[in-house]
Amino acid sequence: MKIIVVVHHLPLCVSINKNRTEAMKQHISRPLIESKQFYRGRNLTSVLKASHDISIENENELHFFYKPMHSTFLRDMHGDVVFLGIPGLFNQEIYNFLTEKEKKEIHEKFMKHKYHPILLDFSEFEGRYNDYSEMKVRNVCFCTFWNDVFLRFDEEPAFRDLKKLNQIYLEKLMKIYEDGDIVWIMDHEFWLLPRMIRDLKKEAYIGLSQMVPFPSSELFRCLPNPKIFLDSLLSASYIEFQNKSYLDKFIFTNSNIMGISGKSFIGPDKKVTACISRNDSRVFLGVGKIGIDIPKINTVLKAPECQEIAKSYSEKYKGYKILVSISTLNNSYTNTNFLMALEAYLHKYDKNIALIHIEIPEGNTDLEIKSETHLLKQFLMVNYPLVRIETVISEDDFKYYALLSIADLGIVLSERSAISRPCLDFIASQEKNMAPLIVSEFSHFNDDLNLIRVNPKNAVDIADKMNYALNLDPETKIEIHSTLINEIETHNIHYWMEHFIYNSAKHKHISFKKSIDYSEIVENYKKADKRLFLLDYDGTIQDICPLPEQAFPSEEIKNLLKKLRSDTRNEIYIITGRDYRNANDWFSSLNIGLYAEHGMYLKNGKEWVSDPVDLTWKNQARKIINFFVERTPGSQLEEKNTSMVFHYRNSSQLIKKKQSIACKNILEKLLAYKKNLEVTEGKDIIEIRVNGLNKGKIARKIIANQKYDFILAAGDDTTDQEMLEIGLSTKNFYSVSVNKGDSCAKFHIENPGLFRKLLLQLTEFK
Repeated sequence: MKIIVVVHHLPLCVSINKNRTEAMKQHISRPLIESKQFYRGRNLTSVLKASHDISIENENELHFFYKPMHSTFLRDMHGDVVFLGIPGLFNQEIYNFLTEKEKKEIHEKFMKHKYHPILLDFSEFEGRYNDYSEMKVRNVCFCTFWNDVFLRFDEEPAFRDLKKLNQIYLEKLMKIYEDGDIVWIMDHEFWLLPRMIRDLKKEAYIGLSQMVPFPSSELFRCLPNPKIFLDSLLSASYIEFQNKSYLDKFIFTNSNIMGISGKSFIGPDKKVTACISRNDSRVFLGVGKIGIDIPKINTVLKAPECQEIAKSYSEKYKGYKILVSISTLNNSYTNTNFLMALEAYLHKYDKNIALIHIEIPEGNTDLEIKSETHLLKQFLMVNYPLVRIETVISEDDFKYYALLSIADLGIVLSERSAISRPCLDFIASQEKNMAPLIVSEFSHFNDDLNLIRVNPKNAVDIADKMNYALNLDPETKIEIHSTLINEIETHNIHYWMEHFIYNSAKHKHISFKKSIDYSEIVENYKKADKRLFLLDYDGTIQDICPLPEQAFPSEEIKNLLKKLRSDTRNEIYIITGRDYRNANDWFSSLNIGLYAEHGMYLKNGKEWVSDPVDLTWKNQARKIINFFVERTPGSQLEEKNTSMVFHYRNSSQLIKKKQSIACKNILEKLLAYKKNLEVTEGKDIIEIRVNGLNKGKIARKIIANQKYDFILAAGDDTTDQEMLEIGLSTKNFYSVSVNKGDSCAKFHIENPGLFRKLLLQLTEFK
């Protein structure tokens, strides 16, 4: 088994007739030369092109080199990993001048480093796929969709080109793919790839790292083809997000656009897991922290070249407090926010400041923003003569890490970012100064890190936080830095890789075929000596009733359960979400096992037992649900000991969906600080309950106690899926879904009446 990492651009670069320094300068200069102004012509373009030749000469000499370590995570990956992508800095000019011999040389050189290069002929594309993925999709994900008014491309051919790019990658991928390999998709350019792979390889392990923020459903609808993207993403085996907020948005977006529900919860180990079932398959979701290779960074910091640069800049700005801010071309709009905050700081506090702004050449250049940034810098230098401002374009690791290491304060104000390598790099570089770091509160990057968070739009707040950070006492700085460095050393690049690969392999794409022919159940029941029944109640044995209190068991149901239990080979458990008092009143005389409130209560002999739990959240939850009950005719609140339920089955179709979504969102947001809670959506209900136990865990616990040669589990709702999915990996386990919707059960019965007929048929065999 190997890991195939699919990326847009590989970290290994190729150039013709230009060494690394020349090629990197050309790469950085190209966006400046080719960027357009919307309100006037570019009269400098010809001058810039003449002074910076970017053409290819006739005699070709290939140069191979790596991108800077700080611009990619991929260089830190080791093990049985191969990479598939376009070589770094590769473009149409290079492609046009390559001979077959040189293409072969590139392949051989890249293959030595486990890279499978795709030498893309960009002229084959009728539209501009890169504009679609880098501008249209990024604008939605980063909430900068207002920039769509400046897009100058036709969306239809651009989307066709994006599909074509994914198809080219698929063809290359299939040439190196072997059964059992894990495909790891890293970039949003390949959101269409999981569906393409799944159509060819039904059992493939497909993992996807969501490297960009996932937007709300309202924003995701701004894409011209939202359902196509979601359908493909749901074809993956495992999708990893950078925090729970983005994971929940993905679940909500699928519910809103695709009509497919899912749920997430935080387990006892504080790890977030979730799943979405649809069309007889299931995709698993999780949260993982991206890490870096700190030993490699330390090696760079100790290099003579790096120390010489650090010494030079320290002497240059001796006597100044050195601020180091970092941005990419894609989030350069945050520079104006910071410069205005710097003016507020200089006006209110210290004026002896040196600002070193590091610009990482990733993304597209926005000349309007560059112009505004330049004007602000000039304003600061005119009005505050002592201030020193310098912009450094990051070309190599030595200069980048040297500048980070001398900072007295770091600033990374990307307004919305799923990941932020500059933050990790800054922390790793601060072994000597232990300088604090200011980040945007809008970015969910490592919410649990002890970073100083600010509103990037609030200049005064940033100025005050800068003053606070620059005047921290040494003991506090040491304490903060120790916490930060311990966290990123623990969650390093190797931890991230192992976590992702483990989850991708563990959560194989579950595909199952439902059957309405249950003769197999009957035949195996006859042969079995030790049988177990794990049964949900509402909607499974009993028909759904208009009101919860009307669902008491009829004499037919009681007699059926008694008759089934009279066979000494049969053991029966009802595992219900019902309040334990209801369960006790209805079933205590039947001599069967009882679990109530989704397993929180167990009937042990004559007594109900439960572990002590925190219920202080119930008052607040009651107020929230009652708020919606009052505004949703036909709805009601059901209160159990360890959960509360918003029932809206009898409400109007016109308002029930909107009200249920709003109720679920508010419960999740207001009670997010309670890590022991989960909010789930069932058949016309929203339930908030104590987390920790579910029907799946209860079922596994029962099965572990004895050896059974026949197990029948039945349920009808999303809360039953953890129990039913055990049948996918357990011998002699027959899972039955009693509804018409999606489920991971092996067998499908349309309604409780037909399921009772099946149980009655089983009682006829002694």
